[in-house]
Amino acid sequence: MRAQTHTTANHPPLDNNQVALIKIWHGTLEPPRPPMGLLYVGAALKRAGFAVRVYHWTREEALAGLPEVIAQRPFLVGLSIITGDPLGLVVECCDRLKAALPGVAILLGGVHATVEPGQCLAEAAVDYVLLGEGEVGAVALAQALAQGRPVEDIPGLGYKRDGRVVINPRPPLIKDLDQVAMDWSLIPVEKYIAQNYEGVPRVLFGYVASRGCPHACGFCYNHFFNQRTWRRQSAEKVVAEVNALVEKHHLGGVFFYDDNFTANKKWALTVLEGLKTEGLHVETRVDYLSPEFLAELVSRRVGSLFIGMESGSDRVLDLLGKGFHVAETRRVVETLKAFPGYLMLSFIVGAPTETLAEYHQTLRLVLHCLESLPRVGFTLGFYLPYPGTPLFELCVQRGFARPQRLVDWEALDRWGNIDLPIPWTEGYRLTPGEVKELRTALRRMKLSRRRTDLAGRLWHGLLRQRFLRSATPAGRLLAGLVRGLEGLEARPGALGRLARRITGA
Repeated sequence: MRAQTHTTANHPPLDNNQVALIKIWHGTLEPPRPPMGLLYVGAALKRAGFAVRVYHWTREEALAGLPEVIAQRPFLVGLSIITGDPLGLVVECCDRLKAALPGVAILLGGVHATVEPGQCLAEAAVDYVLLGEGEVGAVALAQALAQGRPVEDIPGLGYKRDGRVVINPRPPLIKDLDQVAMDWSLIPVEKYIAQNYEGVPRVLFGYVASRGCPHACGFCYNHFFNQRTWRRQSAEKVVAEVNALVEKHHLGGVFFYDDNFTANKKWALTVLEGLKTEGLHVETRVDYLSPEFLAELVSRRVGSLFIGMESGSDRVLDLLGKGFHVAETRRVVETLKAFPGYLMLSFIVGAPTETLAEYHQTLRLVLHCLESLPRVGFTLGFYLPYPGTPLFELCVQRGFARPQRLVDWEALDRWGNIDLPIPWTEGYRLTPGEVKELRTALRRMKLSRRRTDLAGRLWHGLLRQRFLRSATPAGRLLAGLVRGLEGLEARPGALGRLARRITGA
């Protein structure tokens, strides 16, 4: 199979040196995370001599941004996708680009393209998929297309030949991560800096110093994408690159978005020791957090931590493959009372086979954390059956209808904006909207937990009972009462004043 040509009648020729890389995101984070995967791939393409532009759009920006891509006249457009991304919009963008740029090669890469390459290639406008890490394969494909050479032998490439899909075996994972780097000149860095995050000025969201995780969490993409390996850049390289960003952009802090920054504690502490900024954020695990290790992190200016606690049920923790139990989580909560920074704790509800009692155990653990820790936030979402993960087939066995088209995966939205049926729990019905309301109740409890007036104590008690009784008739009745009071907050007159006095609005 030879590379396709890049000129057609009645259209200006495509530029065999121009490459466009696109990421569309939900637009719910402020500031957004940088498109770090595209910064790595873009850097590799630039080193190979290609002119690269990165486009990072919200849903609202995507279609409006296409004319800028079309004006670039790239011969190759790559889009990075994950499961649950706005995939319908991705497909629409591919269709429009193909219509406006006949002969353009459209490539899908990233997590979802790796696990569902066949469905990606079933889209008429998609020419190629790239499995796994993209730095090597993207360069090989771009060079072959630009030079009119065959592409069949590129490792990890998927393509169409004679009406059928061909998927080449994945290449080995990159062993030496010092050979790759993010090119920050490809994006407006200021867009990704929080002017104030939990009291820290100018925090970059974020940087990735390592890849993968060695643990066996049954809901995680690392099983198939990073094959349960953990690899890292040298501490010297990370320190030099991050300090350069700190100095150039006057940063007060940096978020490390590694899947498991502390998988090697000695390496992690060495990196942190060398950085010239306060307000560092890292992700760690319950079973790593001894009092001694926490003290080491604090001494190295770590100001916020992300920790996956996930469940209040030992059985569910075992099902999820977390490797620790609730007693250890509660011990760590006691340890974290001494942490002076901000904590972000992750919990998952609605795991396959989870019972109502186990669901409520998790909610009680969430409340225990809220009431024990002074500076704490939560990511509380329902379990999603991501393809390629160990628990996916269990969900299918319990009634989950596996999406048959690329666009159908868009229904997998952990934050409850789409009413996805959840048939895989045991003996109770959970809805995405219910979990979305729980997050709202948590946010309001954070504000009301320190109120000492009678109205404030009553409001906090109502929110607390609504939270603990979730997914029961009583809980839904209390939820209606909470919504009613919240709905009165904007009303004029005595009724509105009373509602605002109760809720603290």
